[in-house]
Amino acid sequence: PPQARVALIVDDQPAAQKMYQRYLSRTDLEVVGLTDPAAAVSTARQVQPALLILDVMMPRLDGWEVLQALQLDPQTRHIPVVVCSAWGEPELARSLEAAAFLKKPVIQKDLLDVLTRLNIISG
Repeated sequence: PPQARVALIVDDQPAAQKMYQRYLSRTDLEVVGLTDPAAAVSTARQVQPALLILDVMMPRLDGWEVLQALQLDPQTRHIPVVVCSAWGEPELARSLEAAAFLKKPVIQKDLLDVLTRLNIISG
């Protein structure tokens, strides 16, 4: 059987992890949660997710740093990253080559619309 397509969620809040799991429960994506942003690049290399959902406000390492690290690594550069932040910074997300930006609190419809637009799920 083909490998499950993974959505890697990098967010230090377990409640947010549960929310994304619920939001994506009707898609064919298997949700893998990661609460430690420092492990994002190595996990993305290993898992090769179809998509990475990235929180910005995290302790020790913020999402922008993680995004830059993903972009600099040839093994993870191709992975579409959806940046989610309470601060409206879509321009910064775009300049760092995020595939999309969602303002928190993230609404299920908005997330699914973005994933459809990026051809990660079918509408």
